[in-house]
Amino acid sequence: MYQFALLLVGALATQGDLKMTLDQAVFPAPESGSVLELSYDIPYTSLTFLREAGEFKARFEIGVQVTDAHRQVVAGDVWQREIDVTTYDPTMAKDSSASGSVNLNLPPDAANASVQVSDRANERTAEVAFHVERASRGILVKLLKAGQVMTARKYGLGDTLEALAQVLVGGDSAQSRPESLRFAVTKDGRVVTGATVACEEGTSTSPSTSPSTSSRTWVAVWSYAIADSSGVARLGGADYLLEVSPKYKVQSEKSGVQGSEMGAHIGFRVDVPFFYDDDVYMNRVAEMLYVATTDQMNHLRSVPRADREKTWNEFWKKRDPSPTTDANEHEDEYFQRIDYAIEHFGQGDRGYKSDRGKVYVLLGAPDQVEQRPFDVDSPASETWYYYESNRTFVFVDKFGAGEFVLQNPQVLPPWE
Repeated sequence: MYQFALLLVGALATQGDLKMTLDQAVFPAPESGSVLELSYDIPYTSLTFLREAGEFKARFEIGVQVTDAHRQVVAGDVWQREIDVTTYDPTMAKDSSASGSVNLNLPPDAANASVQVSDRANERTAEVAFHVERASRGILVKLLKAGQVMTARKYGLGDTLEALAQVLVGGDSAQSRPESLRFAVTKDGRVVTGATVACEEGTSTSPSTSPSTSSRTWVAVWSYAIADSSGVARLGGADYLLEVSPKYKVQSEKSGVQGSEMGAHIGFRVDVPFFYDDDVYMNRVAEMLYVATTDQMNHLRSVPRADREKTWNEFWKKRDPSPTTDANEHEDEYFQRIDYAIEHFGQGDRGYKSDRGKVYVLLGAPDQVEQRPFDVDSPASETWYYYESNRTFVFVDKFGAGEFVLQNPQVLPPWE
């Protein structure tokens, strides 16, 4: 027996200083027509833990308000959540997080929703507003892990993606029976993997089906291991979309499908150590050109996959200013600068390999930047000032394509 009714899912772009992942989903439901589910995942490092009675506790609040098309409040609720840990170390672990979900019945006139998540021990909040999509009654899809329904929809290297989908159809006509369901995992609009799975008849207790409605349910299940048998990540760390669409033996406008035949989709995330993702690992090694020699980079590339983490940590341990702590501040700072250069100097320029990227990585952010836009007499330029070291760098977009070339080359200090 397959019992589920999840259809519309999407990650929400929150604003505020409380870091978290927040997803929304809409369930079909009787009478009101739908239920809003909010799934959250908040890193412990984003919450404030206070010591109480020998334990460490963090408390946060989730508030939801739903309005109609005239901005009148039609539904809402507030939930209190508490996290308890017995020792301090988990509160600082990068892989520890608080995850769960809350549900709210949506009236028929629900149009928009706003959500605020607040850390009750300080003033950090995360906020988001979004349009409430109406739940379709066609394809229903749900993600599971180890047979359990996912809340944060996050998979790791040792996990298997499990997708469960059903199609609600009316009547007994062959035209209404889907032959199979196509599962496609996409990233940035490109299909990464997928499969076509034959449908089997199932029994549904979905509230979207009225007792007076003559309907049947066709079910398909698909699973995909995040890593292969040798431990190599088949899906790298990123956000993905699972799209599900039906295929019928007989195509007809009167197929009897309750809702759209265009399909359904649900989002999820994969987090794997970059050592096990070949492409990500090689890119990270390439980004070390300002801190490692060519021989060191070639050595990092050549070590067996099983030895990558050990070799990598040995390299950075020699540069760790506080080896007694878990974090390596030098490593974190270096790649934060690399990522900044990629994001800010990659439009028309060469990211961390550009002249601006090199200066930024080795010297950090300048104390002052003077920007001069393009005009008919001179190309665009930027002048960076570092007051403490008494350095000035002039970059000119002399080709007019966004590549700023350093005009006064200097010997830069190595990354220590």
